[in-house]
Amino acid sequence: MTNDASPDTFTRTLIMADPSHCVVRELPWSPGGKEIPFLAGPGALARVQFYLAPLQPDRLILVADPAVQRLIPDLPFPATILSPPECEAKKCLMWLDQAAARILEDGATRRCVVISFGGGLACNMAGMLAATLFRGVGLIHLPTTLLAMHDTVTSLKQAVNVGGHKNMLGVYHAPHAIICDTDLLRTLPAAHVQGALIEIIKNGLILGEPFVHKVSGLCMRPAERYLDIVEAGVAAKQSLMADDPYEKSSAIVFEYGHTVGHAIEATCRGSLNHGQCIYWGMLVAGRIARQLGLMPAIVHVKHDALLQLAGPVSMPSTPMNTADVLGAVMFDNKRGHLPAKADHVAMVLLHDIGKPVCTSSLPLVHIPLPLLTDALRTLPFVT
Repeated sequence: MTNDASPDTFTRTLIMADPSHCVVRELPWSPGGKEIPFLAGPGALARVQFYLAPLQPDRLILVADPAVQRLIPDLPFPATILSPPECEAKKCLMWLDQAAARILEDGATRRCVVISFGGGLACNMAGMLAATLFRGVGLIHLPTTLLAMHDTVTSLKQAVNVGGHKNMLGVYHAPHAIICDTDLLRTLPAAHVQGALIEIIKNGLILGEPFVHKVSGLCMRPAERYLDIVEAGVAAKQSLMADDPYEKSSAIVFEYGHTVGHAIEATCRGSLNHGQCIYWGMLVAGRIARQLGLMPAIVHVKHDALLQLAGPVSMPSTPMNTADVLGAVMFDNKRGHLPAKADHVAMVLLHDIGKPVCTSSLPLVHIPLPLLTDALRTLPFVT
């Protein structure tokens, strides 16, 4: 592969290794009944050529985090390497426009293949680029963070932010393969591990048994359980996305905690990662469900006890104004699933662990804005 980054000895060892010696699991992944190869385990990066060769690309477009570009696999194709946006606030159409202009200048055609190599932002933008370039080209995900491995790439949704509002413009696009090399997680910061575990805890809260039974074990010494965490996350998504690949009906429940969590993420200016924001969003959702009488007190205690398995979660570096958070909530990307109701916002709430509150068969319920305001003000960083 012709590029500006040279793989180090560690990466070359992975690529040259006999794949039969790699402890790699093939995980069931078939959103909407379409089977997509999903490999996870130490040394899985050595398998990328096997899934790339049948696509016969004339050029690779790698959207790769700068921190891992030195680990890009050495593949026999010309390549353009792009860095994803440096933060969530810059995940926008401007980046997409500049990226498309660059790769077209480099000679990209309909036979090019886009590869993500990095965390959630790299995977998001690679997906959006692949979905829109020539109205859709090949896509392979090589996620390098725990959250990206079990959560980001297990969605067909590709999107960019518009006007600072999260994921307002996007499409659906399926990858040809997902390859998660857990060796790449060895230096993952603790905060990023915690963020990934929070999404695993969320899966237990919304799906109940047997997923909730796995949560406590996965949260203990997670560095020893990375492969199990990825497998658990994929199994959770598969349980609903097999029948709802576009997350428009039953799989909306995966948005638990995200209405408020995304608003905090949009307002905190990057001081918390995605999973940490969702933690605070789930805390608010539980309080609202309890306040409305939808969640019994004993269930609320269990709900918050499961959240505490994530350990102490950081707060934003500066206090947030209630009006700013509410303003972001009003642009939640779930708007319209339920008919509009004045002075209300639709949220995912739970009756019990694994039992969402439904309106017209959708796992959503209208929440009065005054109640949401009061719940937000219970957070220690919201004024």
